[in-house]
Amino acid sequence: MSARKDDHIPRKHEEEPGPVFDSEVAARIREDPSWLELAKSNLEWWRDQSGGKLSPGHREWEQVLHFLSPEQIADLLVSRTTLGARLRLSSPFIGILGA
Repeated sequence: MSARKDDHIPRKHEEEPGPVFDSEVAARIREDPSWLELAKSNLEWWRDQSGGKLSPGHREWEQVLHFLSPEQIADLLVSRTTLGARLRLSSPFIGILGA
């Protein structure tokens, strides 16, 4: 992974939606789990921008990133489960394809 925390400013989710994006993110995580650091950095940035608070969806992502393995996270990104669909709505992986 070549991106650093300060190299990007997270964009709105509408900029990179859809299953192709989710599949590409999952593939990058499988190839190099350090891409998860970008998601953590995005969550931290959003928390800083909102006075120390995260939305419920982003708080859920914090838990996912803390407790699941990179492979489990990649699987979740492309799963057709209710949980996978819900998490994709608040994806912290914005900016990964441009990094």
